[in-house]
Amino acid sequence: MYGNASKKWEEIREKLETMAVPMDKRELTKDEYNKLFPESRVKTPIEEVKLGEHQLEK
Repeated sequence: MYGNASKKWEEIREKLETMAVPMDKRELTKDEYNKLFPESRVKTPIEEVKLGEHQLEK
């Protein structure tokens, strides 16, 4: 049972690593943040993620 789960997690990790690209360097202003994360959401290969409130300030 755990062998299959471990194999699946390894496949997911490898997939994410091959798809990863460095983020552009830019000044993080409110406008830039809103362009990067419209409606405080980010799409990942697994699912769309809603960011917590006040992430820019953090």
